[in-house]
Amino acid sequence: SSKVFSKDTPILWICMNCGHITEADSAPKKIVSFAKHLSARFITKKVGKGQVTERFLSGTTPKGVVFFSSTLLKETTKRIIVSDKYGYVASQIMATLLTEAVTKGHDVIQVKNAFFPNEITDHIIIPSLNIAFCTENDYMHINTDERRIHSRRFEDKKFKKKREKLRFNKNAAKEMLLAATESLYFAKKVHDDLESYYIKAMDFDALAKLTEKLAKEIIK
Repeated sequence: SSKVFSKDTPILWICMNCGHITEADSAPKKIVSFAKHLSARFITKKVGKGQVTERFLSGTTPKGVVFFSSTLLKETTKRIIVSDKYGYVASQIMATLLTEAVTKGHDVIQVKNAFFPNEITDHIIIPSLNIAFCTENDYMHINTDERRIHSRRFEDKKFKKKREKLRFNKNAAKEMLLAATESLYFAKKVHDDLESYYIKAMDFDALAKLTEKLAKEIIK
């Protein structure tokens, strides 16, 4: 299943292709300008430069794509949510806001996309301001009534002509995610079957002591 999300596989090509389509027919300058407007409104300036901590809140599991949205609700009191089916607008806004927040001196928790961590930031949490900037799509829903910023406001007239291709790409990616989930499900089943043979012979207390000993050696 790990091969499903490697850089030489179809799902990456599909998602990057969606990005190229939306990039061509959305207005990057307009997106960046809007992100800076959000920064001016919600991110105050401090002394110095902030630090970035990387985290993940979603991933593909044997049960499908899992998203721990409750973390965003528990860690902050205000969320600015970008609703974006295809990802390009939200990723541009998050990238700009990340730079803005760090430059203004705030420590930031950068929540990376589980499939493309080097390319896409899904959410940004700024603890000092008690605020999160979030991406919402078919796989990541945030259970709050807070107002959404819809990506379609950044689309131009040409974008509508390419909706069919984007819809096709989206459905193809969905099928590949389903295949990945099935692979993980069967891999876990095999793991559980194998574990049933040796689990009774395990000395978990001895394992815990060994783990603690190794941890202390590593920390030294």
